[in-house]
Amino acid sequence: MPQPIIKICYLLFLINLTGCESPQVLEPDNTRTEKVSVARVNGKPIRQSDLYDVLLPGYGRRVLDEMVRLEVVRQEAARREIGLTDEMGRAELDRFLEELSPGKSRREQSALLEYMLSSRNLSRGEFDLIIQREALLREMVDKQVTVTEAMLAQEFEEQYGRKVLVRQLVVGSFRDILNIQERLKAGADFTELVKEYSQDQMSLAQEGLRGPFSQGDNTIPPEVRRQAFELKQPGQYSKEFRYHDDNLEWWCIVRLEQDFPRKMTSPDDVQEELRHIIQNRTIKERMLELQGQLEREARIMILEPRLIR
Repeated sequence: MPQPIIKICYLLFLINLTGCESPQVLEPDNTRTEKVSVARVNGKPIRQSDLYDVLLPGYGRRVLDEMVRLEVVRQEAARREIGLTDEMGRAELDRFLEELSPGKSRREQSALLEYMLSSRNLSRGEFDLIIQREALLREMVDKQVTVTEAMLAQEFEEQYGRKVLVRQLVVGSFRDILNIQERLKAGADFTELVKEYSQDQMSLAQEGLRGPFSQGDNTIPPEVRRQAFELKQPGQYSKEFRYHDDNLEWWCIVRLEQDFPRKMTSPDDVQEELRHIIQNRTIKERMLELQGQLEREARIMILEPRLIR
């Protein structure tokens, strides 16, 4: 998966991560906002409270969630006598931009960041809250990562080994899979069958496409990987097979769409690159773990009813 997509997925995960307990609600004091105007149209005021009535239900909770997460992390950092500095914030932003668009100029990286934020309807202010939180979390976690030879070998296979792109059709009924096999034999188009039958919502959005993935990619069910890597030529189908996911039984057929051969690179030539990837991933995992722990332990009280989902 390209690095920009990985980084976008990671940002979305950070944005959506919640661990706060069910909030309590207190009635707000609207006395001041009722009297404050934010604009006038032909002399008639638009009240701040009217603006809030629109903004708070639509955007307020998302922004508040980010502010709460930052405050939870900030309080723990203060307990450890760690404060957020401008240098820490700049370093975290530089790290994000470089991972988002490696080797590009700062102008190009910033342009890509603005496009990403716009496409996700995120303000720069919300993004800055995330950067501040990440900088503090990074400062608090253990950055000493032990990288073993086995870890390097696995990462090399993930980055440089053979990968495949498949189209999969997943159903929960053996009767359906037999019917699909008969229709394939009669000349039915596999992509159309995927759209008609498949129950895997994640891949269905891409008309059944899954990958490219390596043989060691743990995000793909083991049996799907095994069947996919037995296929040798694009267009070749697997036999129907069964696998379990989330305690559910599925029946599946995969077709090889594209084969990405192993890259002719020596593990010794890219050892430092692989070590860097493993270290960065481990540190991020520790940051997410600490963030989740702090949010689960925090006592959160929402005082504005319009911000209760």
